[in-house]
Amino acid sequence: MLATGVAALAAAPPTLAALPRERRALGVAARFAGLALLALWVATEVALAVDHAAVDGVSGVAAQEAARAAASSTRGLLVTLALGLFAGGALAWGFLREAVHYRWFSLGLLALTVLKLVAVDLWELDQVAQTVVLVAFGALLLASGFLYARFGGRLRGLFRADDEGGAGGS
Repeated sequence: MLATGVAALAAAPPTLAALPRERRALGVAARFAGLALLALWVATEVALAVDHAAVDGVSGVAAQEAARAAASSTRGLLVTLALGLFAGGALAWGFLREAVHYRWFSLGLLALTVLKLVAVDLWELDQVAQTVVLVAFGALLLASGFLYARFGGRLRGLFRADDEGGAGGS
């Protein structure tokens, strides 16, 4: 899966503006597919690592299944955290490279990650953990709002980056 994601990203042309208009969609699709496969690989690796850590040293099939079930909520939260960090990294990469497609993909992945956090992961926690997660999430949203208010003009300019000019397509 990792090799396929990297290959899809490598196959995407470095500058979409250099492509004819009818071939740009293929380059964007290759980038999105590569990023999606890499995000799926990250989520899979985190889930497998949690499962492996849960059954490490446990003997017997029934005991291993019980250990995996007990680690289910931890696995879900760690996968959500890993996807959020991956999306944040893709967003930072998109800003550094002035690549609008990376930024839009990462914002979509962040939205899906938040949806997973609220709809799935939060309900598997006890009340104290729910409170801690929601307070931390609220602090993150406040910090994001502050940064957007402070640097909003620059961010809006970057999100309006035009693929025609060459800056938004790399």
